[in-house]
Amino acid sequence: MESPEAASPVCPPPAEAPKKKTWIRANVESFAVAIAMALVIKAFAVEAFQVPTESMEPMIIGRQPGGDHLIVDKSAYYLRDPERYEIVVFRYDLSRPVNYVKRCVGLPGEKLIIAHGDIYAGKGGATPTITRKPSTVLAALFAKNPIIPESHQEGFGYDELRDYWTLPRSGAETTKGKGLALDAGQAELLVTLREEGGRKSPEEIARMDDAGRSLWKLREYGITPYRRDPMAPTRKGMSDSMLDEPTGDVLFEVDVEPESSAGGVLIHLTDGTQVATPLRLHVAVQGGDRPSQLRHGDQDVTPDALRGFNIKAGDRVRISVEHADDRYRLLVDGDTVATYDYEQPPTGNPTGRTTLSFGLSRGRGRFHRLALYRELYYSHYFGAPTTFDIPEGHYLFLGDNSPNSLDARGFRVSAIRLRDSSRVVLGDMEAVSDDLTAPRQASNPYFESVDGKVDDSCHHFLDIQGNHYRLESGSYDILNLNAWDNTSGTEVMSLHGTTLANPTAEQVAHTAVDTAALRALTSPHSAQPFVGASRFAHFTPRKNVLGRAVLAFWPISRWGFVR
Repeated sequence: MESPEAASPVCPPPAEAPKKKTWIRANVESFAVAIAMALVIKAFAVEAFQVPTESMEPMIIGRQPGGDHLIVDKSAYYLRDPERYEIVVFRYDLSRPVNYVKRCVGLPGEKLIIAHGDIYAGKGGATPTITRKPSTVLAALFAKNPIIPESHQEGFGYDELRDYWTLPRSGAETTKGKGLALDAGQAELLVTLREEGGRKSPEEIARMDDAGRSLWKLREYGITPYRRDPMAPTRKGMSDSMLDEPTGDVLFEVDVEPESSAGGVLIHLTDGTQVATPLRLHVAVQGGDRPSQLRHGDQDVTPDALRGFNIKAGDRVRISVEHADDRYRLLVDGDTVATYDYEQPPTGNPTGRTTLSFGLSRGRGRFHRLALYRELYYSHYFGAPTTFDIPEGHYLFLGDNSPNSLDARGFRVSAIRLRDSSRVVLGDMEAVSDDLTAPRQASNPYFESVDGKVDDSCHHFLDIQGNHYRLESGSYDILNLNAWDNTSGTEVMSLHGTTLANPTAEQVAHTAVDTAALRALTSPHSAQPFVGASRFAHFTPRKNVLGRAVLAFWPISRWGFVR
């Protein structure tokens, strides 16, 4: 029998007390975890992105040194692909350290046409048809593109009114803060958007082009893509002011208070891209002698929902006419009353004027608010094509500020061949760099400028990976990328890094380029001298898509979702 002592367990020696973390160690560990989490979130979830250029203005303000700061949702496209008219951040394929933010306009496998400022698309051999923006996107775009500034939309007197409108000789009276009273009698009475764009301030008169033409553009062209948003006076680019093409994609809002004598409210829109078929709307007042009607040219296209609709005399209502992407929509107090869809073919060049008139078919009424906005207008780009065959797995991205946007319409790739190794190197034709202080070049290869003077002691080339080559005179050839049979411009990208030991005469545009030759080619009289040897590279591969821009968070004055 064991003794009690033998049966008792052996007590282990007392354990040492755990060492307490020092204040420094605890904070270092917390800091390391925070950094790791931030890196994971940045890589897979969200990231902040600053916009340095005005390509997406006025939806997203891009200025140097301080443009809008965006939140980019990197998880948005894990389970789905980008959709048309979403704002996408992507890696620029011709300068891959550079990230761009543009609007997704063309999808994989589509034939896309830019015409009349609109986008037509078709897939699988189908004839391209008009594409229409979602209502949320359209509303955001209209809100960012006023034609009449807010200071002139309501509470106006005669001076503010005549800045944008031509009043009839009789039957119109305006009082500051009380709106515009019209007395049409027994005939139609219309107020028309001014042909001359109103009175010009000394600052606007001073802004003249070289030909002495005013840049204030409601003039003889009616409504154009000329910008009048709050950021327009401080923008860098001015090419949109020279764009004379008419845009009929507009939103017109009017607050009207008809009297019992009024027959109906009239809104007439002549789209400069289809001047022979104006859109004439008559919204009947209850008790009037004419029903509500919409005419498109000579045809009655009144939607069923509009027949029998009327507004009450004595009530103040807001009538909104939205005309965009070949869709006409009538809203009253924010509710959709009727929609009319049509489609004009993507042919011909718009040469007419876009004009707008409003008024009464008879009787009296008072107008309290007159607001006019325009939608996007996709313009043509420096001789670039207007028809695009998008390869599978690729997208077409365009900027909202179309006349001042370097986007997929004009992306071009150039190439050199290093003579000592026969290696082919590709780069953006304008040497686009991720260094925001580095100026965009007129050519690639190029000479650097130091203190405003050209330094031709060394030749430079910036490749698609962001590598900066310093080349000796005569050490490279400039290749003619048009010698490679590639209609889409995507396969030519595979030439980068390959060896071309014995190029044909057609494949070389300039042989053994020395300093004298590059100086002559890049003289001030030779803007973009290598255009003929470069290739368009319009399309962005799916792998370069980084995420969807969802929110502008800084500066706080422009906080809000981007659409």
